Formats: sequence, C-alpha cells, structure tokens
Amino acid sequence: MLVIKTRPFFTLVITCFAMMSSAWASQNLQDKVEIESPVIFQLANGAKGTGSKMTIHNNSDQALIINGFKIDEFDKAMLHGTKYEAGKRKMFMVKSITIPAHKKLALTPNTHHFMMFAPKRALKVGEYLTMLVNTNQGDFKIIAQVVPRKLK
Repeated sequence: MLVIKTRPFFTLVITCFAMMSSAWASQNLQDKVEIESPVIFQLANGAKGTGSKMTIHNNSDQALIINGFKIDEFDKAMLHGTKYEAGKRKMFMVKSITIPAHKKLALTPNTHHFMMFAPKRALKVGEYLTMLVNTNQGDFKIIAQVVPRKLK
C-alpha cells in the first residue's frame, strides 16, 4: 500500500487507487493464466498432507514466478520440488516456481508441485477447492477437484 503524508482525503484516494490497481492486476493475470486438469489428491488414511497435480499455462509476456498459495481447507500450504536419490523420490520445499512467458509447466508429484498439510476437515472425492496463488504479477485462483489417491 502506498501512503503519502498529505491531506487525509488525498491519502485515502491514493490508498484506494493502489487497492484498485492491485485488484485489476489480479483480474488481468487471471485472464492470462490457463489451468489444465487441476486436482488435489484425497488424503490417505492417517496422512497429514497431500499434493496436487495440474498444468499451468503462462500466456503473459513475462515470466510467472509463483511465490506461494493459500487454501482455506488446510492450515499449511507449500511449494515443493522432487528429486531422486538412489532410486527413491525425495520432496523438498522450494521458495518459488517459475513458468517462462508463453510456456506451460506440468506440476506433478514427480516434479514441482503444491503440497497441503494439516487439513481442517475430511475432504470428499468430487468436491472442488479453491487455491489462491501468489505471483510476481499478482494473484490468481485455481479451482481443483478432489480425486481419489492412486494406490501403488
């Protein structure tokens, strides 16, 4: 929020303009981001967390840097990466995920992905949840369906 010390009326106008600009940027970004097949895996019995899978298309003219996300149904949300060591998959937290301009990136449990921990309630297969994703260009929403976890 931009605050300039001046007369109270002008401070209010500048604050409102900054908020409207932020909302416009977020709506403009929502139009430039395409989400393909977004899903959240139902938690396995006794699991404290789960992941998601989707492809994000960045149709904007600049790199899209995802800094984090929120989802109301979980207490904690993280960006994760995956690497393989000695044939075993290891996940780790990352600070951001970058999608170049006019490119797409598949987010899967075997690559970069969104992780959610400490569910606030049981999730039902078929229900839809909304994620609010924070980026360098503003925020955008993803509506993802809860799907059954595949058994190995």
